[in-house]
Amino acid sequence: MAKNQARQRAAELTAETEEQLSRVFAAEDERWQSAIAKAKIALDSANNKIREALGAEGVPDNLMPSLTLGWRGRGESLDPQRRGELRTLARARIDAHLKTALATIEKSSVDVQTQLLAAGLTTGAAQAFLTAMPTPEELLPAVSVDELAVERDREANLRSIQ
Repeated sequence: MAKNQARQRAAELTAETEEQLSRVFAAEDERWQSAIAKAKIALDSANNKIREALGAEGVPDNLMPSLTLGWRGRGESLDPQRRGELRTLARARIDAHLKTALATIEKSSVDVQTQLLAAGLTTGAAQAFLTAMPTPEELLPAVSVDELAVERDREANLRSIQ
């Protein structure tokens, strides 16, 4: 059951990520109306200065440049390529967390089973069998880059002899 719950949580996190990536913020949101109003005042002031300067030079109103105020309702997720990168990164992290969670759940289950089994073992031989089981570290030793280089060189030497 815990494994299914972990998978469900991973699916929820993926959905939350998709929701964040697709979210669009409206310019009319009351949380930033004050900031937009101040920007419009500053914009109007700047455009008035432009009109005054160019008007003094005789530039007709219909030919004058002006500043405009725009709204981007999204951040980085506006770019489809960036959105894809963020999606890939999120999926990789969620997958890594899920694998860790599943391994932790499995280890906890095995630990409980081992404790239950050990409690039922009454002979010294049975207890010795249980303690003689190899650990993951014993079964899967660390990989050393130096050892890989030595192995590569050894294989190259064998090929050159043949």
